This record gives sequence, C-alpha cells and structure tokens, in this order.
Amino acid sequence: NFSTEAADFLKTAPVADAYLLKHIIHDWDDEHSRIILNTIKKANPDATIFVIEFGPMPGPNMPHLAKGFDLQMGLMLDALERTQEEYDALYKQAGYERVGSHFLAGGAHPLYVQEIKAKQ
Repeated sequence: NFSTEAADFLKTAPVADAYLLKHIIHDWDDEHSRIILNTIKKANPDATIFVIEFGPMPGPNMPHLAKGFDLQMGLMLDALERTQEEYDALYKQAGYERVGSHFLAGGAHPLYVQEIKAKQ
C-alpha cells in the first residue's frame, strides 16, 4: 500500500514502513538533514528510506549535471549536492547506513536512489 501525507519532517513524521525522500536531503545542510533522518527514525526505526537525488556528484575536475545543481542549491538555499562519500558520512552521523544504490536507466539518468536503514 502507498499513500502520501504532508509532514514537517523537522518536527514529526508519520509512521510508515518506508519513506520516499525525493529532492529533500539536498535542500538542507547536514544539521537539518540529520534532524529529518532522526525524526523518521523516531517514527519507525525499522523503516527503509529511499533518498532520490541527482548524482552521485563526482569529485573535483569531473563534469556532472549535479555540479550545476550544487551551485544553484548553494546560492539559493544554503544547501548542497553531495558526493557519495558525503552522503555516507551524513548517514553514519545520523545512525544510518546505505544498504543499496539504484541507478536509473543503467546510470544514464541523472537521478539515483539510495536505500538506507537505521543501524541496529
């Protein structure tokens, strides 16, 4: 079953078995991103979270669409795109681990899905 529900993830999260966060984490700095992840963990520590973002952004001097979005996010929202290492560090700080990555269209699409679970 699937349903949508509006929520302020900085304050509370509905109880669910899974959460789909599309273009959410990149809107926030690390501190607020950890709050969002911890709010979900309080609602259901066994839930799977699917994070859909642009990327993963490669390191320096490597062209990628996510780098343009990184600049835009930084200028408009004080937010950022992240490399996979930066995402993994964020997840670790919030008590999560990445258990899977799913690339759309065999990696030819700029979006990808990260599957994360709270560490037990």
